[in-house]
Amino acid sequence: MPGEAIGRRRRGYGNFAALKPGIYAPLESRLSDFDPGFAGTLAFGEYTSENFSWGIEFSNLNTDFDNGSQKNEISANSAKLILTWIKPFGRKRNRKWEIYLNIGGGIYFVDLEGAGSVVSGKESDEVYGVEVGLGGNFNLSKRFYLGLEGKYIYTTDVEVFQPVVDKFSLQGYEILGSIGVRFNFFRIFRSR
Repeated sequence: MPGEAIGRRRRGYGNFAALKPGIYAPLESRLSDFDPGFAGTLAFGEYTSENFSWGIEFSNLNTDFDNGSQKNEISANSAKLILTWIKPFGRKRNRKWEIYLNIGGGIYFVDLEGAGSVVSGKESDEVYGVEVGLGGNFNLSKRFYLGLEGKYIYTTDVEVFQPVVDKFSLQGYEILGSIGVRFNFFRIFRSR
């Protein structure tokens, strides 16, 4: 079957899951006073060949601003489709390193919560975004790996607390570590 052949090409594991904690830093000029914050991603995907994969990522990023009289916090949850090109390095039977380039996009559910004289309360908006990433993995074994990834994010404008708050995008970057596992989704069900 094609799925079994794909699994053999990726050392017997056709699927992957990864947890990616890290930081988010806004580059948007209208968010210049906001501090870097937490970013986290949960990724699931499938290897379509030794050099390509596709996946779905569920992410959260946060940033905040506090000048004493006004405190604002931005939180965004997203669901994205990601396509990845992978380049393994080393001998075919024992490849420890791989680098990858990915591109993707999806929808971001954004909350801006404010406490102060200018903005008070919470408002939400949905925006669309794209991202480009570059990363690398170190294979601990055929099944487990550790990685490091950098991403550039760009979104359409968020519109909340109009007209008091200027429109802004979530343009910025993420630096993420990752711990991942490879498995064969269909083999799990066949073994039962």
